[in-house]
Amino acid sequence: MERVIVFVLIVSCEIVWVIFGWLLYVYFYFKSKKFNDIKKSIRENTKSCNELNEHIEELKNTYVEFARIDYGQADYIDRSRYNFKRP
Repeated sequence: MERVIVFVLIVSCEIVWVIFGWLLYVYFYFKSKKFNDIKKSIRENTKSCNELNEHIEELKNTYVEFARIDYGQADYIDRSRYNFKRP
């Protein structure tokens, strides 16, 4: 019985050390320069994409006054030997 208690205590201590080590790793990773560089890069790319999307929306509104012509439907005839499928 005493051996079981000692075994349980040893395993418990090992689990505590593993959790403590993991928490230290996570703490230092999120404080690292590498992580902050990645975070900064993502922030800059997100800002750039949002600005591009705003510009695209402005362009869509710029050409509202032009008349659009509907030319109907087209049929594709494929005479190649590869027999491509088109939508």
